Amino acid sequence: MSKEPNEQADTTKSLFLINPLPLWTLDNVKELFRQVNTASHIEKILVREAIDTSRVSSNGSGVNYDLHINLSKLTNEDYGCELEESERLPFGSSVITFLDRDGLELFLSSVKKIKKALEWDVTSTSSETGLQKYTRIPYVVDRKVAEKDVAKSLIDFQQREKKAEEEVRNMREIVDEDGFTLVVGSQKKTKTDILGSMKKLSDLEKDEAHVKKNKKKEKKDFYRFQIRERKKQEMNQLLSKFKEDQERVKQMRQKRRFRPY
Repeated sequence: MSKEPNEQADTTKSLFLINPLPLWTLDNVKELFRQVNTASHIEKILVREAIDTSRVSSNGSGVNYDLHINLSKLTNEDYGCELEESERLPFGSSVITFLDRDGLELFLSSVKKIKKALEWDVTSTSSETGLQKYTRIPYVVDRKVAEKDVAKSLIDFQQREKKAEEEVRNMREIVDEDGFTLVVGSQKKTKTDILGSMKKLSDLEKDEAHVKKNKKKEKKDFYRFQIRERKKQEMNQLLSKFKEDQERVKQMRQKRRFRPY
């Protein structure tokens, strides 16, 4: 339902529905909606079933595989204005137009107050419904075509599996510049599993928090001579800094700018 003031009059009093019931005709819809509110009068309905019977052929299927509906655009006007009004609707949808907007708003407010299921009687009609209606449509996919596609898919799958096994085998035999080979666990059978774990490791190496945490755990100076060398370097740095400060004080005294008090 549109609430834009600049929209056409038909859109301001129309209701868009998804998955309409079987035998969705004007008379049946009026009978159904009377159970909700008798004061709301319907002017017309447009319906497009989920199965496109115009595409049924001996080599094709009448089933529409694009049943997902883009609710941001409820028409197929891009295909041309030569289409009928109902053909502009998405498959499996319907538009119900009331006589006025007040009737539409009255119907919507009454729907919220319904406490029992509505009755939809299709036994009184002679038209085919349910399974009988759809068994008249020819086979969805040709059997020979389906067998050929399945066989080709299985062959492609086996080839991909064989190629992946060879890649894993080659990765286990590669020796890097340091003389190490890649160790692969028995639970990792595919290249994707191996590369996935390697990718996680590379991501952790770029993580600053992870790197900082590992650096804290590292024992930089383990041997005594390393500790003595580190302390010696620290003392030399302090001594050099002390001498620099002395030289700076001497220069300031020469320039009579040294006023400690």
